[in-house]
Amino acid sequence: MTNAKYPIIFLLKFDHNIINCINMKHFFTLAFACSVTLLSAQSNLEIRSASGVLLDGTTQVHTGLSTDSEVIAEGYYVHNTSGSAIGVRCKREEISVVANTENNVCWSLCSADYTAGDQPILIAPGGSLNINGGDSLNAFYIHYKPDGYAGVSLFKVTFYNPSVVSDTAVFYIQFDVALSVHDVASKALNINAYPNPANNYINIDVENLGEKSTLHIVDALGVTVKTATLTGDSNLKFNTSDLRAGVYFYSLITNNKTVLTRRIVITR
Repeated sequence: MTNAKYPIIFLLKFDHNIINCINMKHFFTLAFACSVTLLSAQSNLEIRSASGVLLDGTTQVHTGLSTDSEVIAEGYYVHNTSGSAIGVRCKREEISVVANTENNVCWSLCSADYTAGDQPILIAPGGSLNINGGDSLNAFYIHYKPDGYAGVSLFKVTFYNPSVVSDTAVFYIQFDVALSVHDVASKALNINAYPNPANNYINIDVENLGEKSTLHIVDALGVTVKTATLTGDSNLKFNTSDLRAGVYFYSLITNNKTVLTRRIVITR
């Protein structure tokens, strides 16, 4: 009876090794499949300037005066890096927009003009525009109408392939509109955020602030996540350990007017 146990133990041990071998085989197969999926998820769309500079994830600033009939964001190209044609759509999202101003978005065809807040998310009319493999298309515009109001307005713009989720390119358009010579002079305001990208905290230093103001940090959807009141030059330190990784924006607001908006990145 004693000797009979050894073959059984051996067989059990052998079977256990077979199971481990099979599990390892499945593990490597799954790991390979995941790596292929990650590689295939790379976007085939890019946003470029007229000179070919890559603009994905950047904030492009357009300046003007409140007396201007409109300020136009233009000169941007959507590039197809693949070897096949892609149908591309355009979406505009309001992140932080001065009240009572108007804006529209064009992707070959232009939408109607909407007052700030009326259409926070807007798909450009005209449907998908085909971009051949290796080609670029210049068909995007935002017309921003100050209507006499100064301040900083920020929009998120997404170009995407409705058929392939990973084919997406995003950047931001900022309109910096001054009301008068006094407002133009206020550009001497100095504000600096560091470290940027940030991890568990971020410092924001403000200099040459002449009036009581508030500072808001908002996420990419425009939701306020941090706020502080400033009565003069300030050195602020925000705990960001509770924020998810991603793109955020901080805005300085004086007399109910956004005078400055800039981007920060939180990493994990």
